[in-house]
Amino acid sequence: MTATFNLVANVSTLVLASTQSEIVAGWRGSVAPALSVNDLTAVIEQIRERAYIVVDPITGQHGVATGGGLVDEKSAGAWPVIAVLPAMYPEWLGDRSFNEVHGTRFPYVTGAMANGIATTQLVIAMARTGCLGFFGAAGLQRHVVAAAIEELHDALGHTGLPWGCNLIHSPQEPALEEAVADLYIERGVRRVSAAAPHRIWSCAMLRSAQRRATSLPNSRASKLTSLHRPNFRPNPRPNPRPKTDSASRR
Repeated sequence: MTATFNLVANVSTLVLASTQSEIVAGWRGSVAPALSVNDLTAVIEQIRERAYIVVDPITGQHGVATGGGLVDEKSAGAWPVIAVLPAMYPEWLGDRSFNEVHGTRFPYVTGAMANGIATTQLVIAMARTGCLGFFGAAGLQRHVVAAAIEELHDALGHTGLPWGCNLIHSPQEPALEEAVADLYIERGVRRVSAAAPHRIWSCAMLRSAQRRATSLPNSRASKLTSLHRPNFRPNPRPNPRPKTDSASRR
């Protein structure tokens, strides 16, 4: 969706400015450029295709072409080109390290909307689409969260697809907060999205959880990860993000 909006904005900007644009090349292809509103809408949805902003050599109307390729502007049958938009892959948006850390195809997350509004079905659908979803455990009792984790394990446990659950700071219900944290360790929840994290607990709570995890017989429990931000560490000191070259983000 974001990519489509960006392409719409880019196309609109280029078409509006095209009256003063110079011809940069010619375009020729097997499918005629899109000129009508309906055709332009269909083309804009083809975000994985390179788009050529062209001018009708007869009417001067502007349009968008896909496929084909650039040729000399004076070639027979060529449409004048005023700009070229590269393909825009959803996989390229966001931070590539997110995909590498979490094993996702797309760097997209659905937030853990409380009281189960972010349902198990939403989390499962996101995982199967190549994204990451968090179950909205905040405000739910331990047994309800346990049932949700069981459902997620049954649906995704054998696939290796990523998913997670929410852990909210509950100053009025510290016992429930502790119980849910222990539940995540016991059931091997690998990704936890912290909500309303206060400094008073963000370090102590996770460190305590990790210490308890090492004493459990279930090996999965010792793999409790940090939050869904790859560079998060349960440490009050600043933790600068590692530098990456521009090529790693392409």
